[in-house]
Amino acid sequence: MNVFGTIAEYNPFHNGHKYHLDEMRTSGATHIVVAMSGNFVQRGECAVYPKHYRAKAALENGADLVIEIPSYFSVSTAETFAMAGITLLDAIGVNTLSFGSECGDIDKIKKIAEKVSTDDFEKILSEKLSCGRTYAASFEEALREISEDLADIIKKPNNILGVEYVKAINKINSKIIPTTIKRAFVEHDDETVKDDFISASQLRQLIKNAEDVVKFMPSSINTQPRFIEQFEDMILYKLRTMSVEDISRLPDVSEGLENRIYSAIKDSRSLQELFDNIKSKRYTHARIRRIIMSAFLGFEKNMFSKPEYIRVLGFNEKGREILRAARNTAKLPVIMRYSDVTDDIRGLFDIESRCTDIYSLATGDVCSKEMTDNIVIL
Repeated sequence: MNVFGTIAEYNPFHNGHKYHLDEMRTSGATHIVVAMSGNFVQRGECAVYPKHYRAKAALENGADLVIEIPSYFSVSTAETFAMAGITLLDAIGVNTLSFGSECGDIDKIKKIAEKVSTDDFEKILSEKLSCGRTYAASFEEALREISEDLADIIKKPNNILGVEYVKAINKINSKIIPTTIKRAFVEHDDETVKDDFISASQLRQLIKNAEDVVKFMPSSINTQPRFIEQFEDMILYKLRTMSVEDISRLPDVSEGLENRIYSAIKDSRSLQELFDNIKSKRYTHARIRRIIMSAFLGFEKNMFSKPEYIRVLGFNEKGREILRAARNTAKLPVIMRYSDVTDDIRGLFDIESRCTDIYSLATGDVCSKEMTDNIVIL
């Protein structure tokens, strides 16, 4: 087996994602594993469709096995998100990582990953951060001091993720070979449409506006979409019950940010107003959204250092072959059903179950779906 893997959110699954999976086959993949975010995503929002629906769409369009990145790691920084995805792909036995990037040059991405993993870079980065800049801006400026010709590459979000993937591979000494496919058709967060291709952010907006999106999605999803606005009152209620000390324990809160958030909570009547009140030159909307979502879901910093199991969301016959091989080679326990959950991994599983129960509030579904939902089998 030549097992390729990719890390994705498929929020939602669209033609660009199918194009990537097709390109992986063209590149020699006999089997494809997707490590996919669950019901909450890296933007600090809920996924527009439930994880099993998104897993099914992936399996219908080229994936063979879909495993879940637990919400604790998916609602996190690019570095933590990437590390979780790589850890899972390495644990299941993936040979080659494939990811989309704006530059399409794996050698440049590997070179950046090498340069930003040095003590010299970390020292320069700390100096830039101390001046009150955002992490992204500080990262770019620090890299520019070390390598001017590479700095422009990390202005693009998929390039940044690619760097984090390679860093994660190196950090855990994985044998996974990283490769990249140049992002085609439309840019990340692009508001334009090219043929039948559209960015995920623009697609979500069309779905929110109840517009026809059939031509952009290779699989139809027969369920109502979910949006963060459906949780707005719940989130604001949760935040208003929190103390400064509670907020200080949230992931990615540091350097007194808890005081700024606490003050903003008292003066905000909507989520957008809250985000705007917290935002500054140093704190981006994306970081703020992730912190607020972490508060809502009950996360605290350092609860978990890495994924503790491989949660299977769906598979086809080739996926079954991967799982059969993993019985003897997987580096983490493989969870197919609730009875597979042992005491040593129950803590993370219970957190994910809580996230699923919260997500179910958007449509009035019952609790305990994490224990009862069936794996998608094609």
